[in-house]
Amino acid sequence: MNTLQVSKHQSAVQLSDFRCEWCLTTVSNSVSGFLCHHCETILRAPYPACSQCGELLNSTERRCQHCQQTPPAFDYTLAFLPYQTPVSYWLRQAKDRRRYEWLLRLGYWMARYPPAAINQVDAFAYVPSGWQKRLWRGFNPARIICEQLAAMHHKPIVHKALRRRGSTPQRGQQRQSRLLQARQQFASGQQALDGLHLLLIDDVLTTGATADATAALLKQQGASIVGVWALARTPPPGMPIPMPQHGCGLPESQA
Repeated sequence: MNTLQVSKHQSAVQLSDFRCEWCLTTVSNSVSGFLCHHCETILRAPYPACSQCGELLNSTERRCQHCQQTPPAFDYTLAFLPYQTPVSYWLRQAKDRRRYEWLLRLGYWMARYPPAAINQVDAFAYVPSGWQKRLWRGFNPARIICEQLAAMHHKPIVHKALRRRGSTPQRGQQRQSRLLQARQQFASGQQALDGLHLLLIDDVLTTGATADATAALLKQQGASIVGVWALARTPPPGMPIPMPQHGCGLPESQA
């Protein structure tokens, strides 16, 4: 995505009144460009999360037990939204039904709330997708989001720092399986990243296994700091996150 495409998308969301995609209320403007202010506020409600991996916490501790016992290779995480309805539905539309426009909408909204360290970031990188999924979809969701964020924040992208060697699906797998698989699926791109502060972009952060494996490879190439900026973070099983009670904008089975 180039700067012109981002500019066109920004203009499109501000041209006229629209219906909120979640509650169907008609609104004239909003930060996201596709939700009303009320739904934006509820979906972005603050929740306690680990400062390193972004996992949602039930306590007031700054870091989760996993990060305290076995720190990941990445240094900090900002997960924009919890991965549950309606966000999970919109992302599945993008990834499973090739609804490219949902990545533009969500990426534009995400870009409006950058990490506190954004001014210290030297460049962005993104998690590469497997060739089979990329062939079927026609795009890599993480790259689409990364290009939009980079254009809006005027940051370069390191395109060849990471390579993917396999494409075994991780969806539905447990933490240990994901950790082992992630280490086998990615390889270094052999780039000169000496001393750089990189921000790794991904669409969904579940266990952090992919982020851990790819951040380690970026640091092997010389990066000094690697942060993770994810569109969504999967909540721990059984941990409720407040969501709007209306869902008219989704099919009944998804609301």
